[in-house]
Amino acid sequence: MRPGYYSTMLSHLSLPEAATVVAEAGYTDLAINGDGIPSKFAPHMTPEMSLDQCRELAGAVRAAGLSIPAMSVNFYFFAKDEAERQRGLSHVSAMIDRAAAIGVNYVHLCSGRPTPGQGEAAMMPLFIETMQAALKKAGEKGVSVGLESAAPHMYPRCGRYLELAEALEPLELTVNFDPSHFQAIGEDPVEAVHRLAPLIRHVHIKDAKGRYPEFSFPPLGEGEIDFPKLIAALREVGYGGALTIEYEANYFGWEIDPMTVLTSSRAFLRDLGV
Repeated sequence: MRPGYYSTMLSHLSLPEAATVVAEAGYTDLAINGDGIPSKFAPHMTPEMSLDQCRELAGAVRAAGLSIPAMSVNFYFFAKDEAERQRGLSHVSAMIDRAAAIGVNYVHLCSGRPTPGQGEAAMMPLFIETMQAALKKAGEKGVSVGLESAAPHMYPRCGRYLELAEALEPLELTVNFDPSHFQAIGEDPVEAVHRLAPLIRHVHIKDAKGRYPEFSFPPLGEGEIDFPKLIAALREVGYGGALTIEYEANYFGWEIDPMTVLTSSRAFLRDLGV
């Protein structure tokens, strides 16, 4: 397994600048933020950038000695209406094009929040239709798609991931595994690794404390996740990809400087043998 960092926390830097500091901090991988969701973290790649611009940025990341294991292409598909869903699919399609252009064969997205007044059962057919469109586009470009459902979103449980993967066959859905979301909804992240092992394509490292809706994502080591057991489980199932630091504690009151997060998170991974 390799130490990775997610470019969200370094949105104040250009991508070449971010790559330089990430490499100097001892990481080997940098996952790129290409989200279309509202966030204080500006994406490092967008649909407005040309393919050549994206290739140049990716070249700078690799010139710093880093691999690019993933690109996030998150969009809240069902935030408003059908037009919003189509805008989301347009964003995802454009970012899949850019991922393929820069030689990144994996993107991940979120399921989005449920439409007010509708339950999961009512929204499932439309969600499957949305995922089919994204997966077909990705397949045409030789790109895999992973789903990461957060605690407030649709379908965040192990059983739901497995149901979705089966419903989408023969298209292949993978899982962008983030232990914090399982912890926040009361599912054991270690057990989730074993249940979802065949589907796990990329792993985020983020801590969690409490249960949804009374939960937080504190700095690493200050939450409730047993990371030594989690890393052991990932090794047991044969996961050998990036462990990408995703830091969201600032949303929950921990105002820590991004450079401090960068170095302290690398030390955390070293203590885990990564």
